[in-house]
Amino acid sequence: MPVLQRLVHRASSATGTFTDTAGAQEHGFALSAELPSAHPLYNDGPGKRHDPLFLAEALREAVVFIGHGYFRVPADRPAVFGRFEAGITSLPPWRTAAGSSHASVDLRVRAADPGGGAVPSALLCRATITIGAVPCGSARLEVAFPVPDGEPATGAGRGRFRLLSPHSVGRSDARNVLVGQSAQPPRDEDDELRLDLAGTAAGSAAPWRDTPDGDLLEAGRQAAILTAGRLRGFASGHCTVTLWSGRFSAAVAGEATVRCTARPGTATRNRDGQPVVPVELRFTQTGTPLGTASVTVLEDG
Repeated sequence: MPVLQRLVHRASSATGTFTDTAGAQEHGFALSAELPSAHPLYNDGPGKRHDPLFLAEALREAVVFIGHGYFRVPADRPAVFGRFEAGITSLPPWRTAAGSSHASVDLRVRAADPGGGAVPSALLCRATITIGAVPCGSARLEVAFPVPDGEPATGAGRGRFRLLSPHSVGRSDARNVLVGQSAQPPRDEDDELRLDLAGTAAGSAAPWRDTPDGDLLEAGRQAAILTAGRLRGFASGHCTVTLWSGRFSAAVAGEATVRCTARPGTATRNRDGQPVVPVELRFTQTGTPLGTASVTVLEDG
């Protein structure tokens, strides 16, 4: 069930859709979407806030569609996050109690390697997010389109470990828990959590099942909230990730377990007096680095 609902191209020239110079142009788009109210993943949890991951997937779908239609990217090329940076700039519109469920996104998309008329290896996107006519978020992302090598990526394998309580990661349904305690024993002096990814969220056959990088975003969110709760005393059910800055250097491959190390910084308070803590995430698979992310967790009572 795709989340992309309505995408309008804001043409900057009269050259048409498929042109020799398409790769050198920046294209503007307007994305309109209704935030879900009964999705098995995006609405799983305390229900106090709209899930930013819904719009992250909407952006990914939009960039993939734009790549095919405006930059001539072949349909058989996989689409993976190379870089993803996003931030909540105003929290009140994200609260479900605010009443609005309509989101609009202004997108600017260009090729990462423009010129020459060649198919780009990746697209760069800048986006501003508005909910209920109130600007409340921004994002920058790079979606790469690598040439298939005959080894399609699959979801992270389920290791032999105990899954965590859904409430400890901000969810309610145990089928949506993507992280478990690593088999590696913690050391007393460690101020970090070592976690294993448990595969694709069972309740989300769409959109995450075919996008392992999407699993990394959700697993990273869960790991950050768990870390804020266990190591800094935050109330997991009141937590949200307000800032994400990450880069993925490799795709999930095969069924080997993906591991995540989460290390929190010093907890402080923002200008509104709400507790916040930075968390550094590191993803690996069979010793190979997959990516890193710096996130900020906020406790919104």
